[in-house]
Amino acid sequence: MSDQNSLVKLSVDQFVRTAASSKRKKTSAQKLVKEYGPILDHFNDVVFITDEGGNFVFVNKAVSEQSKGVPSEVFIGRHFTELVDPKYHEFAKTNFQKVLSGEKIVPAIEMERQTESGEKITKEVNWKMLSVNTDETFLMGVSRDITDRKQAEEHRDKLIEELKKALSEVKTLQGFLPICAHCKKIRDDKGYWNQIESYIRDHTGAEFTHSICPKCAKKLYPDLAIESDNTNS
Repeated sequence: MSDQNSLVKLSVDQFVRTAASSKRKKTSAQKLVKEYGPILDHFNDVVFITDEGGNFVFVNKAVSEQSKGVPSEVFIGRHFTELVDPKYHEFAKTNFQKVLSGEKIVPAIEMERQTESGEKITKEVNWKMLSVNTDETFLMGVSRDITDRKQAEEHRDKLIEELKKALSEVKTLQGFLPICAHCKKIRDDKGYWNQIESYIRDHTGAEFTHSICPKCAKKLYPDLAIESDNTNS
């Protein structure tokens, strides 16, 4: 009978300690929300505070704009993974635990989702320990829409690839070119003499259009009135 009484007393003691701890946590959370809430509600990014279990104790008003008008109070007490796409759950939990364990540098999580209209949205979530004068542990997270930044990065990467491709197709002429002093033909590596236009076209990809300069026109067609220019030849 005494053993049964001891078990009952132990259970009561555990219940009292749990209740006291829960009351302290609730009080600490209330003080935290009172201190930070009015400030965080002015942020455009979604900012939230969770306990060590990952349950929301505060979510700022920005979440309403990004969740079709659902009041921020609805999320209080719920686990943060309820706002995370299931395919990112394990990654998000691991990230959360790293911050909770005190790791100084924890990379942000990037999560993509599609809206009902098919638009791709990218969110970046950062966590950090929240320093408060209590024995309780709280974490703060920020969820930021980085869709515009990701699109700009993708556009930049595309331009870089296009530039690399263009540069790989550019041909250049370097070194000394053996050219005939009279007919201006160029000797290639195989010893053949080529018209200068053909040689440049084959080695650079440039194409030629032909015209006639005023001096040559006057020499070849003296009867035609062709104005002269100041171009040296």
